[in-house]
Amino acid sequence: MFLENNYFYFDKCGAKEQILNDTINILGDVFRFFSGVLGIKTNFLCKPKLFLNNIIPLHPILSTRTIMHIKTFIILVLLSWGLHSSAQEHTTHNDVIIQAAPDYSRKDNATVRSAEEEKVMELVEQYISKTLHEYKTKPMFYLKIKKSGCCIAVRVNDIPVYENFSDYDCGYTDYDGALYPINSCLPCSGKQTFSIEVYPTSLQDYISDDCSISIEIYCRPDIDKPEAETKLIKKLNLPENIGQQKLKYYTASAAFEALLPFDYSDRLAKARDLTKIPNLEEMALKQYNKMRQYLVDCDQLAYQTQYLSNIIPYMDMYYNSRQEVIDNLCNTEMFDKTLEKRKVLPITDYEMIVCGNGKLVILRNKSDKNSVLQIESYIANEDGDGIPTTRIIPIILYMPEDSEELEIYA
Repeated sequence: MFLENNYFYFDKCGAKEQILNDTINILGDVFRFFSGVLGIKTNFLCKPKLFLNNIIPLHPILSTRTIMHIKTFIILVLLSWGLHSSAQEHTTHNDVIIQAAPDYSRKDNATVRSAEEEKVMELVEQYISKTLHEYKTKPMFYLKIKKSGCCIAVRVNDIPVYENFSDYDCGYTDYDGALYPINSCLPCSGKQTFSIEVYPTSLQDYISDDCSISIEIYCRPDIDKPEAETKLIKKLNLPENIGQQKLKYYTASAAFEALLPFDYSDRLAKARDLTKIPNLEEMALKQYNKMRQYLVDCDQLAYQTQYLSNIIPYMDMYYNSRQEVIDNLCNTEMFDKTLEKRKVLPITDYEMIVCGNGKLVILRNKSDKNSVLQIESYIANEDGDGIPTTRIIPIILYMPEDSEELEIYA
């Protein structure tokens, strides 16, 4: 923070600076209160500037000298806080501010953790300190899907993001569609692609005239901005005469540009081409079975040790805060041995999907197209009856450069 021409400027935007901004907002509320009680007009523009010159007396109850004292006091308080905040070391790189040594030592003592949970917590914080970032801008990209009378699969940069092989549809004209965040499929700024595969329903031989599809890409310039600022940037529709073509399969694709504050493109750019691995299915099944066994044994520490190093970059692409990452990764529900009739389903009748332009592999059930990692259990309702529930755990594998083993990509 520095002072120039009676303006305060914030040249960083880390946690301390955010607290400072929030404090200025509070001061703004205080002065707005005084404006009603003492007749002082105040204008606070807190991000990125604080205009102290705009404290203008409208009532003789405060003299010019008193106003100057107030301004001097605020300047001293903010400068003191700014000096304190600058004591925390930061590393700045282009549009990203990396906290070099954040303080994650504080523990939430509201819940007593087991020894294993404490180890998981320490592991999570270790990875957070290395890979979690703060960005000046946080653009979000979304996929909006409306479909009727067909089955579809959608990919972004050749990564599966949505599949619906159900014969049931909401009314196309009545259903506005949901927005699916897709930042994790956008490794860096530049050209991005999305594609759609269309199939007839189980009741049809061909894609019919009743088939209707709309695939749209939306952008929100900053996740902290109002939702109203989310804008349509690209749209993909089916041909009007598709039902007349007697097709069993149809595909189409389009491209859009994305400006992002992060760059994780090296992960896949340097990854090995899985289409050249002769025993890929055997290796993928081995890795999935290893993760499944951790779930069977409720071994959260072993599971997270395999999972963490690659999943935190995924969360960073969604601008998750430290607390959000901890809440997500330290959630012990899927390792809870006390769940009624808990059962990790066996991996059977699956299919292997190679995607990500040959760099990623997924195992999924042939029937429902969901991940082969699933946990069944029962949740008691108000009547004491058990409600069956299935937790699906999707993972995607890749093979890093100079490695002979598959690892978790996301």
